[in-house]
This record gives sequence, structure tokens and C-alpha cells, in this order.
Amino acid sequence: MKELKGFKKVKLAPGEEQTVTLTIDQKALSYFDDAKHAWIAEPGKFEALVGSSSRDIKGAVPFELR
Repeated sequence: MKELKGFKKVKLAPGEEQTVTLTIDQKALSYFDDAKHAWIAEPGKFEALVGSSSRDIKGAVPFELR
């Protein structure tokens, strides 16, 4: 399952490169638990996919929420 958690639109000339920084915090990884009536962020391993669209993934960055 994929979910959009952040994006930044960047305009580049052909051959140009630019570093883009996005922060994915605990809130972005949380879901609302109806039974507990609270936002929950379960620890685990995740993967941030980087690309120009969901169908054009250029790279992946693994990370862990503890």
C-alpha cells in the first residue's frame, strides 16, 4: 500500500540536479483508532519512495519508526 506523505514541486532544467528535503514525522505515519479514540503510530520498518509520480519511482529510502 502506498500513501502520499509529502511532496515538493521543483522545476529543473535538463541535466540539472537539486537536493530536496522532506520531513516525515510520527504524525504523518499515524492513523486514527476508533476503539481507542486516539491517533496511533505503530513502530516498524517503512520505505520512502522517491519519483516523479507513483508510477515513476526513481529510488527508495528505508527507515524505521521506533
